[in-house]
Amino acid sequence: MMNPLTDNLGLALQAAPTVAKLKKTTSDLEGVFVKDLISVMRRSIPKTGFGQGYGTEIYDDLFNQAIADSVAKRGTFGFGSMLFRQLAPSAFAQEVQRLAQEATASKTSPSTSDPLNLTLKDNS
Repeated sequence: MMNPLTDNLGLALQAAPTVAKLKKTTSDLEGVFVKDLISVMRRSIPKTGFGQGYGTEIYDDLFNQAIADSVAKRGTFGFGSMLFRQLAPSAFAQEVQRLAQEATASKTSPSTSDPLNLTLKDNS
């Protein structure tokens, strides 16, 4: 007898890696947003001749990226967690549905009659 609770629990556990990827992606997106925000703020500061050189733009970009990564990792702005809370339920439901369809398809697949795939194909 099938138990829908345990069947759904198994699907939920299989869907967990997809939700973890979504969490990382939304955090990374927060980092991109913060980096752009810092870059725009930095451009608003008047330039002086002091401290300007060939590598200044590269250094500034790397510094902005380091700050953005740190802010995103901590979730300081909350942009990534807000996106995650908004997207996670539908992403989770879609992944569980996909896994359930795969499980159903594998049970009704005609290839189960030939598990070693020994059937010869006609190439004519």
